[in-house]
Amino acid sequence: KLGAEAVLARREDAPDVSAQVADILAAVRREGDPAVQRYCAAFDGMPEGTALEVPMEELFAACDAVEPEFLEILQEAAENIRAFHKRQVREGFVVSEQNGVVLGQKVTPLARVGLYVPGGTASYPSTSAASDVYKRQAQAVAALAYGTKHVPRVDKIVGPGNVYVAEAKRQVFGLVDIDMIAGPSEILILADGTCNARFVAADLLSQAEHDANASAVLVTTSERLAKAVQAELERQLAQLPRAEIARASIEANGKIILV
Repeated sequence: KLGAEAVLARREDAPDVSAQVADILAAVRREGDPAVQRYCAAFDGMPEGTALEVPMEELFAACDAVEPEFLEILQEAAENIRAFHKRQVREGFVVSEQNGVVLGQKVTPLARVGLYVPGGTASYPSTSAASDVYKRQAQAVAALAYGTKHVPRVDKIVGPGNVYVAEAKRQVFGLVDIDMIAGPSEILILADGTCNARFVAADLLSQAEHDANASAVLVTTSERLAKAVQAELERQLAQLPRAEIARASIEANGKIILV
């Protein structure tokens, strides 16, 4: 039998990106847009001199290119996300005011926020909601933190990304605010024998397909469910467009734990 530490251990590639990211940040801070374009050419294959900002006509063309049903789904998701987060809005308050002394809290909105939307191995439209759109990667964090001729400096940078994006956010934190330094995706499902194996497997794969380093774990009291989920994972993997990534995640870090 394995101990808890061995059971929950995660195998992942952890390249040393700190120095590489520091070089990118320094170049963008020193040179501005030319450095950003140079890195876009190197990392994304974007020809140097290509406009970094996505024109509105390109955004509208993208909307016209997808199925109307898909647009409706995105609009519904956006409305749900907006309704949820409106409830998080904080307001200032005054507890007392006497002899010229005001006791309370003042909540000041941020003037500008930069949102990083992943688009490497997969696209995540649910992450995006912005007035201006730019094309770039880790160099995007540098441009948003320092500001360039074409990219205004922001107060806060949010949104998930790969290890380079996460490291760039870590290095600019303090100059600007960030939401968090996110690692690979992970999910833990607690299930008993009444659960639907098809749904459980789909939930596990929904995170496993993000990244080969993702971790998807099921803890269950039912041996029957454990075996059913195992079989269902194989069935669904065979139909998954991102099966290679999901399988790598499941084989390296996926676990079904019977308790």
